[in-house]
Amino acid sequence: MLSTTKFNSLSLDEKISLLHYHGHRLATRNYEIHQIDLYELQGTYIEVWFIPGELDIQTIKVVEEQDITPFLDQIDIDKLIVA
Repeated sequence: MLSTTKFNSLSLDEKISLLHYHGHRLATRNYEIHQIDLYELQGTYIEVWFIPGELDIQTIKVVEEQDITPFLDQIDIDKLIVA
């Protein structure tokens, strides 16, 4: 499992690269003007916040399991099961 401290110590470019190559996008939701993508990375849930149509990512942050509730109706459980 990736620790929050370790992930938070990475630069934005390192976080993006790690999610691109090793993360699994699970779901997307909208909040105000933002699109929020939920990723799973080594047992850790991570939100990527951005404004659609803009190139800049607003924030990337680790979220606790109990905080993924807004995404639950979109998550395919099969994506989380490792054979």
